[in-house]
Amino acid sequence: MGSFMDNRLRVLFVTSEAVPFAKTGGLADVAGALPKFLQGLGCDLRMVMPYYRMVRKSGIPIQPLGQTLEITLGNETLQADLYEGRLTEGLPVYFIGREEFFDREYLYGTQKGDYFDNAERFVFFTKPLLPYANG
Repeated sequence: MGSFMDNRLRVLFVTSEAVPFAKTGGLADVAGALPKFLQGLGCDLRMVMPYYRMVRKSGIPIQPLGQTLEITLGNETLQADLYEGRLTEGLPVYFIGREEFFDREYLYGTQKGDYFDNAERFVFFTKPLLPYANG
């Protein structure tokens, strides 16, 4: 982490998929490459993405942080588990997990169509990150 006097640009890279963790298409390729490029330019970068079944089964070392987030959706407050992995040395990737939303065979849907609750799934994923949007 950069010190208070560090002038490096701090970037929180939020994505629904990234190589090598989870991929359905070109977004994952860009999301896996761009943070490395920005880090190479001197940015202090962190990445956040959902903790999908595909991530869990990737074989990439990912550790539970032993922390939970409380996220309000409508009238419910749900808990999310936090995990951490690495894209490269010095580039942490944090994963937001909740089995009912992300422990599925596919990321967004099946051949029959999108998952019925995709809006709730991705509001759940992004809502705790909103306070960080303004620095």
